[in-house]
Amino acid sequence: MHTEWSKNQILLRHFFMVIGMAILGIVDNIMKFIAVEISLWQFHFVRSLIAVPVIVFFGLLFGWDLNPKDFG
Repeated sequence: MHTEWSKNQILLRHFFMVIGMAILGIVDNIMKFIAVEISLWQFHFVRSLIAVPVIVFFGLLFGWDLNPKDFG
């Protein structure tokens, strides 16, 4: 059985997943406008430079363990 805390964690995970997919969808639609100026790899690089600090920020804010659990 799930405790109340784990139900809240599940809802929070679903929330972040939906928000993340919505943000990626919007950003990917903008790609057709900026593709004239930069290449695809530059776009993905810049998107990663933004995404990784955001993930680390939320991880520190919510006390998540960001270490990998299993390598294989």
